[in-house]
Amino acid sequence: MVLINDGARRLKRLDKAVSRGVITELIDAYSNTADPKTPDSAILKVMEVAKSGDAANLPSAVKDFTAQAQRISHLTGIAMDSSFAQQNPETLLAVRAKQQKIMNLVPAVSNAAKAVVAGPKETAAQEHFTGVMNAWKSNVKDLEGAILFQEGVFKGNDLISGASKFLLDLSLSLSLSINIRRFKYRFEY
Repeated sequence: MVLINDGARRLKRLDKAVSRGVITELIDAYSNTADPKTPDSAILKVMEVAKSGDAANLPSAVKDFTAQAQRISHLTGIAMDSSFAQQNPETLLAVRAKQQKIMNLVPAVSNAAKAVVAGPKETAAQEHFTGVMNAWKSNVKDLEGAILFQEGVFKGNDLISGASKFLLDLSLSLSLSINIRRFKYRFEY
């Protein structure tokens, strides 16, 4: 009986750790695909390449963007498989619908970017691209809200822990970046 209880406790801890890891990865994926203010984000690359008319770099930017969108879809699938999410079938259906919606927009983003690159002076292509990108950002934010800003897919404690881990990782990354710049600056002069 002790072995069964010990195994159950370990399984709960493992489920909690996986949930927190998935939350951290989802936050990173969302910022990389929905926030054009994030430096070097996949969405920013697509927007810059399309607006500059850079046909040579468009396939690479679209490939990165598509990979990040698939990452969101994969992580969302993992989140839906969590034991806590399985207890909320209405939330599962809503999140799966939002997940499918953003995956259906991936080709639209690619095609709109190609249209802008093909005709950078065409107002209709620019407006279409802007509309598709706004739809993309809006739908990703909806999915993000459904998964991360309400309890239902994850427990509240896991949401807080996962978000704090992401922020800690981000602060360490920024600190390292600043220290590297200081180090380079010291040796340049």
